[in-house]
Amino acid sequence: MTVAITRMRAQAGLAAVGADPALTQAAARQACDMARRGRLSHEGGGGLSARTRAAGYPTALAAENIAAGQADASSALAAWAGSQGHRANLLHRRVRHIGIGQAVGTNGQPYWALVLAAPR
Repeated sequence: MTVAITRMRAQAGLAAVGADPALTQAAARQACDMARRGRLSHEGGGGLSARTRAAGYPTALAAENIAAGQADASSALAAWAGSQGHRANLLHRRVRHIGIGQAVGTNGQPYWALVLAAPR
């Protein structure tokens, strides 16, 4: 996913992003929380800022895209790229790092969380 997002950003004249383990941990926790609850939400773990802090990422800026039902990461990215607000997060000029998480609910539905951030 990092390569695909970097490609999208390059087409818009923006800097590449890199995968960050702390953001991946925050995204995974959110995906697991949504799968456990069986619904989309940005509130798990006290919200995005609390999750990135708990994971140890020194956040200056953070955004989150979430999705449910897409079979793979490429499909989730395509859904986000087709949504104005989600695309704005993907193409935010200050974003430098990302983390993606995926979990499957008890009903078999996949849940996705993508955290995009810039460090202090």
